[in-house]
Amino acid sequence: MHIRRWVIGIIGGALALLVAAVLVVTTLIDPNRFRDEIEQAVYEATGLPFELHGNLDIGWFPWLAVQTGAARLGSPTGAAEPPLIEWESARVGARLVPLLRGRLVIDRIRLQGPRIYLRRTESGSNWDALVSALGNGDTSANRALPELAGLELRDGLLDYVDAQSGTHLRWTGWQLDLGAWNGREPLPVRLQAQLHEPIGAAIRLETRLDLPGTLDRIALDGTRLDLRIGQDARSDAGVPVRLDIPRISVQRSPLAVAIPELTLRIAEATMVGEATIAESEDGLRAGGPLRLSVPSVRELLENLEIDVPASRNPDVLGPLTATASWTFAKGALGVESIDAQIDQTRLTGRVLRPDGPEPVWTVELHADQVDFGQYVDADGRGDEPIERLVEVLERLPVQGEITIARARLADANMKNVRLRMQSGEAPEEPDLTDEGR
Repeated sequence: MHIRRWVIGIIGGALALLVAAVLVVTTLIDPNRFRDEIEQAVYEATGLPFELHGNLDIGWFPWLAVQTGAARLGSPTGAAEPPLIEWESARVGARLVPLLRGRLVIDRIRLQGPRIYLRRTESGSNWDALVSALGNGDTSANRALPELAGLELRDGLLDYVDAQSGTHLRWTGWQLDLGAWNGREPLPVRLQAQLHEPIGAAIRLETRLDLPGTLDRIALDGTRLDLRIGQDARSDAGVPVRLDIPRISVQRSPLAVAIPELTLRIAEATMVGEATIAESEDGLRAGGPLRLSVPSVRELLENLEIDVPASRNPDVLGPLTATASWTFAKGALGVESIDAQIDQTRLTGRVLRPDGPEPVWTVELHADQVDFGQYVDADGRGDEPIERLVEVLERLPVQGEITIARARLADANMKNVRLRMQSGEAPEEPDLTDEGR
């Protein structure tokens, strides 16, 4: 009994001393004294300048926690560039007892007002140094990875500018929640934001992220992306877009992404396909098959706020079904083996878009039959359908040829109609044979 009391007393005394030490550290020591050391340590770890502008505070109950005010992780290209990331306040903590046992259990990390600026130029990206620093860390399977109670980002901003392609994406109102992760169970992810460039849209994303200890391979399960184009997500207005992907497998190096199945819905239109992405000596290569189903092309265009004139036959621009395969390589995009059916017309061929700042699309399409009379304005006024088609093509950066095996307009029957296009010039007048007229 005496030994038990001694053991209990020793343990109780040790805990009391530990609590007292923590109280002394958190109440008597000003963490702002270590500001320079912290900034230097972050710089050495990331290769990027780090600045703490707000006060540092330390708490001890129920977590050993550090809270910062405003801070910024700078850009490697100099002060003239925006920082890679900055925030208004941040808080991160760790459980003390597991830490004493050599196990890191991190409290829910909270970032208020984070602003992320991603920039890509001909010389590289402003996040290359950070990715390289993280990649040089110990990612062995034997390394004890931390457990995370969660992550919260509130009122965030992401601004991405790619000077090479001219792409600009700007997302505001970020609300990001990561669930608890212990290295064994998938990590739930929920995100919502507002996209302003290149279009306005409200975004909601849910997925489960599987992160193994080595980080060489990751997977996303049950990914669902909902967009409301042009409107706030809380409104029923706008065009609804939904993307469902049951599983995404990613290999980090060399990069390889496998998407065995994806379903994209835009209003009532549905596209089903799959995709593979692989890194090669020539850059990224991607591709996969597609299958498209649109109950009504007219309704889809109206939902997208595209003006569709009334036609003599109100049933035209009805259901559309199509199959194709797409490829992406060296910046060029191709849609091959197109086989589509709309109204009474079957359309086959391919469409190609080369790489470059002002690419010119190449079109090679063949239609088996078209009754242009069905598409004439309901009141009978306006340009002839073929002339209107020529006017539309004049405004597009396209070249190539569209052929129609049999065409009908009023009482005229035509065969082998050919419409040739050359970028920068008006399309040639349709080449109409006298057969069948």
